[in-house]
Amino acid sequence: MAGYTLIGDRVEDELDDKSSLLPKELMDVMSIIHSRKTPTFWEMCWQEIIFYCKLCSCFGIDYHWLEAASEDDVCLMNMGRNG
Repeated sequence: MAGYTLIGDRVEDELDDKSSLLPKELMDVMSIIHSRKTPTFWEMCWQEIIFYCKLCSCFGIDYHWLEAASEDDVCLMNMGRNG
């Protein structure tokens, strides 16, 4: 996840410089991956799709078939959210 920083105490309406997403949108994408249910891309904006694909790639998760991801594959993201 080189280039992405933790959200931490950032302002709720501050856009992330790298992804052009609000902190809530970043967390929504992380929640989708953690759910291990492949999202319907037409319900996501293009910035969310790009972030989703990059985040999946960082954790070695197949973004076309999220159901195949193990719980271990997605648990590392929780460490980033809570850290």
